[in-house]
Amino acid sequence: MKLEETRQILSILKTNYPQSFRNWDIKQSQDFLNLWAEAFKDEPVGLVATAVKSIIYSDTREFAPNIGQVKAMIHKISTVNNSLTEQEAWNLVYKALE
Repeated sequence: MKLEETRQILSILKTNYPQSFRNWDIKQSQDFLNLWAEAFKDEPVGLVATAVKSIIYSDTREFAPNIGQVKAMIHKISTVNNSLTEQEAWNLVYKALE
């Protein structure tokens, strides 16, 4: 995932969990962006988006998920996707990007 794609994912989190990012200064925001970009640099953006949205749609907590939670969801999704055809997997990615 590229830096700009990471920024888009974090924008989704900030929109859904505004209280998690309240009162952050520019340095905190940049450090957070850099940390997530490093953590997900080898992941396809569609897979990260699917994982983040899966958490958002199913979790009732008031705070944004951390990197470990998103990585765990990616693993879960990837495990499920191993039983999908290539076309079914691409359809999941396409829906996540909509």
